Amino acid sequence: MIAKPSGIGRTASAMYGRRSMRIVRGSDQLVEQRPSPLPTIQRLVSAATGSTQLTVLVNQLDAGDEVGSHTHDVEEVLYVVTGRCQVEAGDETAALHAGDAVVIPPGALHGFRHSGQPQATVVAVLASATAQTTWSQRPSREMPGIG
Repeated sequence: MIAKPSGIGRTASAMYGRRSMRIVRGSDQLVEQRPSPLPTIQRLVSAATGSTQLTVLVNQLDAGDEVGSHTHDVEEVLYVVTGRCQVEAGDETAALHAGDAVVIPPGALHGFRHSGQPQATVVAVLASATAQTTWSQRPSREMPGIG
């Protein structure tokens, strides 16, 4: 017998009570100011907001801000909404601009940084509402920029 993943074949009302959707207002979610060089982050969607499958994080990066090397136990998509950033994953490096996205597989060591102006907005979508992060490097300003 093949088991269906949680939620497959269930109606929205079965998953969310009688509601077909759950609205999470950004204005209701805490924006966390973190010490430099970490970006400002808003945990928009997670288990805390009722999600059962995803985490959505909105990162606001000023010049020099970065998220150091880390891994997740699930797949992650980084989507650049505004500005640009440099992403490192494994032994690969890529410059991303507004409208670009990158898919990071589970367990891949990765990080990203912003060295330009103006501010960059990077949305991270993790394939779990309770994704686990393991840090291997604290951000440091010595890492080269994207030029």
